[in-house]
Amino acid sequence: MLVAEVQSLFRQYIDEPDQSFVTDAMVATMLAQAYEEFRWTVMQVDDSIYTTLVEITLATQSTYDLADPASTVRVFGADANLTHPRLMKLDALYRTSDSVVLTPLEPVATPQSLSQMTGAFMLDGTLIRFSERRSGTLTMRYFPQYVAAGAAPAISGYVNWAVGGAGTFIDNLSMFHDVIALLAAKQYFILDNAINEMLLNQLQMRVADLTKYLTARAYDGSQYVSQVYTGYESA
Repeated sequence: MLVAEVQSLFRQYIDEPDQSFVTDAMVATMLAQAYEEFRWTVMQVDDSIYTTLVEITLATQSTYDLADPASTVRVFGADANLTHPRLMKLDALYRTSDSVVLTPLEPVATPQSLSQMTGAFMLDGTLIRFSERRSGTLTMRYFPQYVAAGAAPAISGYVNWAVGGAGTFIDNLSMFHDVIALLAAKQYFILDNAINEMLLNQLQMRVADLTKYLTARAYDGSQYVSQVYTGYESA
């Protein structure tokens, strides 16, 4: 589906065909928020759909600040500060050669764990902390949030939900873009202090269909256990 088609479906769901009570600006706001919720739902099942890659270069460093204006790669802070899409979830850090993953770093959650390991990292606020000083280039894989204005990489995947974007492409999950309209309609009925049981039931069924698709779209899909060098990983 395209933006205009989702806009039209949303207005049909809420039975507001014109701007008498729901303006185009309100439609754009509710659809934008619904799309963020849609993307997050997808990410929780299969984070490969929306992940993006960016390279960071280190020079004998134990930290890298992803918000510092002096950093080449900035994915935190105000939109104008971003060089790439905002980081919502850090998925992996690894070295590559000719696009082949060589050495994934081990993610940890606490400074104590970091101090007792080698080849590890943790996200600490806007800082990436490493278990030892590092040099060279690392590839950072993460779930992004694109912004409306800023550096070209930061806006490249932004979807403008304002009315008038009739031909605007959304993403490759077109079979399930009705879920975006349903999520937006849910927000509308919250504002209207109303409950639409039929809509909520349809939303539940379609999210279940989406989840089933995501877990099977690539053979065994995103739900598997794979043996790796350090043990097992669940994807």
